[in-house]
Amino acid sequence: MTDQHLSLVRTLVMSEMRVFVTIWLGQIISKIGSGLTSFAFDVWVYQQTGSITQFAFLTLAITLPAFCIAPIVGGIVDRWNRQWIMVISTICSSICVLTIGILFILGNLEIWHIYLAVAGKSIFTAFSGTAFRASIILMVPENKLGRASGFTQATDSIARLVCPALGGVVLGTLHLEGVIFVDFISFMLAIIPLLVVDIPKLPPTDDLLVDIQQTSFISGIQQGWNYLLTRPGILLLVLLRTLYNTTIGAALILVTPLLLTLTSPESLGFVMSLAGSGMVVGIIYLAIVGDHQENLVNLMFISILLGSCGLVIAGIRPSLILLTISGFFFSSGIPVINGCFQILLQRKIAPQIQGRIFSLNNMISMLFPPLIAIAIGPLADRVLEPLMDFDGPWSRGIGQVIGSGPGRGIGLLFILTGLITILFTLIVYQYEPLRKLETELPNEVDFSSVNSINHKVVDA
Repeated sequence: MTDQHLSLVRTLVMSEMRVFVTIWLGQIISKIGSGLTSFAFDVWVYQQTGSITQFAFLTLAITLPAFCIAPIVGGIVDRWNRQWIMVISTICSSICVLTIGILFILGNLEIWHIYLAVAGKSIFTAFSGTAFRASIILMVPENKLGRASGFTQATDSIARLVCPALGGVVLGTLHLEGVIFVDFISFMLAIIPLLVVDIPKLPPTDDLLVDIQQTSFISGIQQGWNYLLTRPGILLLVLLRTLYNTTIGAALILVTPLLLTLTSPESLGFVMSLAGSGMVVGIIYLAIVGDHQENLVNLMFISILLGSCGLVIAGIRPSLILLTISGFFFSSGIPVINGCFQILLQRKIAPQIQGRIFSLNNMISMLFPPLIAIAIGPLADRVLEPLMDFDGPWSRGIGQVIGSGPGRGIGLLFILTGLITILFTLIVYQYEPLRKLETELPNEVDFSSVNSINHKVVDA
């Protein structure tokens, strides 16, 4: 082993997860600030337009730019300094948010401004998120990947739990400009940890990885794709998660308009936070078993099925209590699914090209959400909501089961989305290379030698 490798090992041993946790703390502050702004934008756009279609375009503004930029993100992350990519991306995201605040104060804010700012922020988040995930394997020992995955899932989970309730309060007291100012401060606080720590760097270990790093961006993307094609179990795992991300995206688009037919914006945030508290349960479970869990694939499937059942239950009746309970079960599976997925990729993919693979995964995962964002708004506004209205054609049929009136077309969409996800998941589970992914596909990195050296360094 070279001196450079020994230096990396010594860094991992002496600091354990210190570097990772330091950066993670900054990321979670930024995520909470962004969550507040996202909540405020959702409420503002829906209140200004009253249109599910216009509301859905916010999701399109988030997913479509990230999808388009995904092919080059991985190549840049694998070639350039990942730490500085995160710093620059965070600064650019803060500029996008600050611009909206200035336009609002001047009285010139229009809906298309928000779409544009959200799109720009989505691009920079794609860079920072990919750089962070690709760097985890360099900051955390293999035996703590499960714990690190729990931390990363906690970032989204805490934001989903805190931001709706806090967003309702902040939006009601400080208004939109106050929410944006809080978000801008959170971006500045997130930059500080990135400037005070160093992320370890791992050199290529074989000719294949050297070749990948020396090729052009386009060739590198093609090689990354070929890398996945030689591992059909991982490829299908990516496709399964893409389906569930689409399900989550549909639910997130629909849940705010649905709840606003039953309650006020302030109560909306409280209900969403209660439903999102299920993510805390998922995080705790992942943190406890993640490091030692062997059947990660089976755990993913179970979590997807339970979450989909929660989605079906959410559409059955127009009840805040029922929506909160079903949302709890739905959200509890999200960190488990994402955490298991992240651990599997980190174990089965060489760290030197994880940036490229994570980027390809982002591109595949974002393939359908933009289409859903375009289709689901008109489908709810112009088709299902009129059909399920009090005097609608279906009010005396399925309306007798799930109710009729405002929001019942959305409820029907919840039910259909959950049932389709359950069916597809059961079909995919029959594919043997995916079921036996953990036993038949070896880890790309042999951590056993590293761990033995770790003990020697510590003993010394």
